[in-house]
Amino acid sequence: MLSGPLVLFHQNGKKACTILIHKKEETDNPANFRPITLESVPLKVFTSCLRNKIFTFLAENNYIEHNIQKGFTPNVAGTLEHTAHMAHIINTARIKQRSVVITLLDLKNAFSELHHNLIHEVLQYRHIPGQINNLIRSLYTNFQTSIITEQFSTPSIIIGRGVLQGDCLSPLLFNMSFNTFVQHIKSEKYAQLGFWKLNKTGIP
Repeated sequence: MLSGPLVLFHQNGKKACTILIHKKEETDNPANFRPITLESVPLKVFTSCLRNKIFTFLAENNYIEHNIQKGFTPNVAGTLEHTAHMAHIINTARIKQRSVVITLLDLKNAFSELHHNLIHEVLQYRHIPGQINNLIRSLYTNFQTSIITEQFSTPSIIIGRGVLQGDCLSPLLFNMSFNTFVQHIKSEKYAQLGFWKLNKTGIP
């Protein structure tokens, strides 16, 4: 069971700065940059401890899906395993001369699209104790960041939606929210809408 002191965040403790890392294409388009939030050391240490405690709680109670969703999971080589599995499917289809269709889905600005109310609901759904839920809600209420570049810095901006890339807790909150969706579509209610199930080789 999760336990620990309830810490009320002072407004000055809920401030950070955000740097922009260029990903691709034109530099005059903000969408081509990855925002990384730099927090104070005490806040990073605290959110790291909170992440570890919540993850242990989820893992011990089987509240998180590891067979399909592997990103941001401790001690799991998610990218390597998924890539190897895809290579196996392609190779098996080639040997058996079967057709195979692979679709890659990229969630645009996935971290930025996560609503804070959804985080609250998911934490409740996963039986996270109320004081921890309220703590995370307090952290994300009126959290402010300033965009910093070599030429300028913006005034403080309130984060009204999404989780912060660079924050230790954010990947777990994103995983929990997306994991709830994965587990729902695996239920019999939605599984019956499919035409077939894959066997162990990944080829129907």
